[in-house]
Amino acid sequence: MENEAVSVQDSRWAMETRLAANRFGWRQALSAAVVFALLGAAQELLLSLVFRAQGDSLPDQLWPGVLAVAFALGSGLGRWRFGPLEAGAGALAFLPGAWLFVVGLQAFPNGPLGAPNSPAFDNNDVFALAVLAALGAALAQTWAQRRQAAAR
Repeated sequence: MENEAVSVQDSRWAMETRLAANRFGWRQALSAAVVFALLGAAQELLLSLVFRAQGDSLPDQLWPGVLAVAFALGSGLGRWRFGPLEAGAGALAFLPGAWLFVVGLQAFPNGPLGAPNSPAFDNNDVFALAVLAALGAALAQTWAQRRQAAAR
């Protein structure tokens, strides 16, 4: 964004672009990424313990449940003053967390858990998690601001 701000003639737009680039909370995004990566790994652990180890098929309600948890987690991050952009960026770590757990399971031949070939969702579905986490964080911040305004 800095290169874009340098190369334009509109000084106001350049200033707003620099401010927006500096506003992104890298530490918050990294913290949210750790939380969502752990969520992805926990999902795969639970699926391996409950369904795959016993040879059962995965439930149809699995992905809507993960979406609801991502929205709730995004709302929780918003209440802890994480920005929507940071929560959404952190949600993109769900996929690597799930894949790392799956690859870790595959490293143990004949392990106690049924080692899957891939996570229980499509790789493109992670973008829906990012949108829902960002929406949850934005709504939580809006509700908190309205409560503060009503309290005054």
